[in-house]
Amino acid sequence: MNIRELKENEVEYIMNLWYKETINCHSFIKKEYWDNVYEVVKKEYISTAETYVYELNGEIIGFVSLMEKEFLGAIFIKYEYQNKGYGKALINFVKEKRNKIILRVYEKNKKAVEFYSRNKFIIINIKENIKISEKEYLMLWKN
Repeated sequence: MNIRELKENEVEYIMNLWYKETINCHSFIKKEYWDNVYEVVKKEYISTAETYVYELNGEIIGFVSLMEKEFLGAIFIKYEYQNKGYGKALINFVKEKRNKIILRVYEKNKKAVEFYSRNKFIIINIKENIKISEKEYLMLWKN
C-alpha cells in the first residue's frame, strides 16, 4: 500500500481528480454548481485539510481529506480504479488515525452511501442542503 501525505505541488492534480469524479458521482447536481465551488474547495478546504494520496506505480489514483480533526471532507478514487479496494484502504488508513470520523454525503449518491455503510458508518442525521435542494446524510464511524 502506498498512501502518503499530499505534496503542495500535487494540489492541482487532486483538484482535477476531485472535479472529474465529483461530476461523475453527482449527476443529480448541475455541473455549474461544481464550477462555482471549485476555487472555494481548493482554497478553503484542500489547503487546510489533512490530505493523503494513494499512489500506484507512480500515479495518484485517489485521495482522502480530513478536516477539523474528525470530519471526512473528501474521498475520491479515479473511476477506472474504483471497486478494487483502494477507497477501503484510504478509509482504513484514516480510521487508524482517529477514534471517530463524521462525514456528509448526498442521499442520491447511493454508491457512496453504500460504501460508507459497508465501512461501518451509520446515518445519524438527515438534512436538506438548501443551496442545491438535496438531502444529505450525516454519517458517523466510531472506534
